[in-house]
Amino acid sequence: MTYYRIINTSNRDDKEEYVNFNVSFNKEKIHDLFYKRGISYSEIADKELYILPLLIKNNEIFIFNNNFFYENWNKVYKNNLIEFILPLENIEIIQNINSLKNDLINLNIDNLFKEYMNKNLAFILIEDNVSVEKKIYIKTKIQGKKISKSLNLEPNTTNDNFYENIITEIKKELIDLVKSKNLIDVRVPSFLNVRLNINKDNNLVKLNSKINKIDIIENIYVQEFNKDYMNLRIKYLGKLEKIISLFKAENVELKLINDQWIIETL
Repeated sequence: MTYYRIINTSNRDDKEEYVNFNVSFNKEKIHDLFYKRGISYSEIADKELYILPLLIKNNEIFIFNNNFFYENWNKVYKNNLIEFILPLENIEIIQNINSLKNDLINLNIDNLFKEYMNKNLAFILIEDNVSVEKKIYIKTKIQGKKISKSLNLEPNTTNDNFYENIITEIKKELIDLVKSKNLIDVRVPSFLNVRLNINKDNNLVKLNSKINKIDIIENIYVQEFNKDYMNLRIKYLGKLEKIISLFKAENVELKLINDQWIIETL
């Protein structure tokens, strides 16, 4: 049985009221329902997205100071699906950006977020120059995959309100990107054949306790075993990079050696 807490909010006499609901459901039955209805959904385990929005206005670059987007990013279009984390003012980031100020579109975001290379990352470039239309470039690394997009937005409000609209539109794009990389297709379960080398720190009981915490894993089958190793077949929903990411979160390492997947508990 899986449990979720849902918060329902309502406004009454300008006072915000909260009503909490605890909802329980059977995960297998929900998957079966989605399968019968042909519904895919996203299951997001890592909700953190490290982001740096950069403003170019009148050909001048604003990174931390006098940057409306950096200063107001988490004040606009609040949601609980993704936690946007902005870096603190950092001289290394400033130097990195200034060194590539004439070619920022090709900036390597791994170099920009060296402390968070294994996290979900986003670099946003907002051009507010002479033309009315504002150009926005989005570079991300989500679930280890790099994705780039561009947007063109035309103002229909005052400048500050338009900037807020830009934040809203970018956040929607980023949320959609995260959801797309965490898509679960219940119609097409996947299977992963792995070998578990047995020792005092690496055993099926320990592995099973960690795997049980991963919702997209439906089952694990023992295909062969002896005193040295076990061959396992894991049934899961979603993509391989997703399951690898969830394994890492549970301190389970999956590596490919000579065309054989080896699984270890850390």
